[in-house]
Amino acid sequence: MKAFLVVTSLLLGLFSTAVWAKPSNIILIRHAEKQSGTDPLLTEQGQKRAAAWVKTLATFKIEQLFSTKYKRTIATITPIATALNKEVRYYNPAQLVDFKAQLLKLTDTVLVVGHSNTTPQLAGLLSDTEQLEWPETNYNTYYVLTLVNDEYVVELKHLEIE
Repeated sequence: MKAFLVVTSLLLGLFSTAVWAKPSNIILIRHAEKQSGTDPLLTEQGQKRAAAWVKTLATFKIEQLFSTKYKRTIATITPIATALNKEVRYYNPAQLVDFKAQLLKLTDTVLVVGHSNTTPQLAGLLSDTEQLEWPETNYNTYYVLTLVNDEYVVELKHLEIE
């Protein structure tokens, strides 16, 4: 009987962890300043901003990194990935509902680099709130979603660089 109780307790513990596990924080940033054209690289200012993200995000214990497969998002996340010695996984920004489901199966802290149109949309999907669209010129705003009572609380922050 005692062995049955131990096994049952272990199984319930594993089950509850699997069911209730979600990232404690999800950080959503937009790629840094870009050049013009199709799939452009970052500008000099964008490269400075990408480097600034490393210091700004250092207070978070980021375990998972995601980016779209565009040159500007990859160039934005690469300094962070290098500093953290983490691999970047890619997602399709046209499939945000599926990506939300994928994110909610993770734990720890997650960083996602996206775009001016998809970043607010993803924040809204994850928090079940409406988020305002970002203008194309907004490169310094980012979201920190914190899990509180099984819901995400959204905090809007800004990264100012020289």
